[in-house]
Amino acid sequence: AVVSTQSTGKSELLSEVKGLQNKEKECLMRVEQISTELARAEEQKQAESAKLAELHETVRVLEEKRKDMGALCENEEKKMREEMLELDRERKQLEEDVKRLKTEIKSIDKNILDRTAKNERIEGEGKELREVLRELEE
Repeated sequence: AVVSTQSTGKSELLSEVKGLQNKEKECLMRVEQISTELARAEEQKQAESAKLAELHETVRVLEEKRKDMGALCENEEKKMREEMLELDRERKQLEEDVKRLKTEIKSIDKNILDRTAKNERIEGEGKELREVLRELEE
């Protein structure tokens, strides 16, 4: 009976050992699977880190371009303001020239009217003198 119990105990131990060996194999397979997943995750992390670094560089370049464009726009605005001031000065000068020319035209018109009136008066006097001469000749 003792031998039978030892045999049964041995068989149970062997069965337990086999069970533990199977669990060990499962654990080792799971560790290998996790290691593989971890390696993949690390690769993905490195790829994403590289992409992130690339995006940071792109942002830096775009910021630089934005600053350059801002400076360029400021220069263009300054030039346009200067041109507008120059054009405004030219417009004012032209307005003054127009006023001066209108005054000159009025003066010339007045002179023409005065000369026309004088010419008419002289013509009238000339007619009168011709009539007087005609009368005198008769």
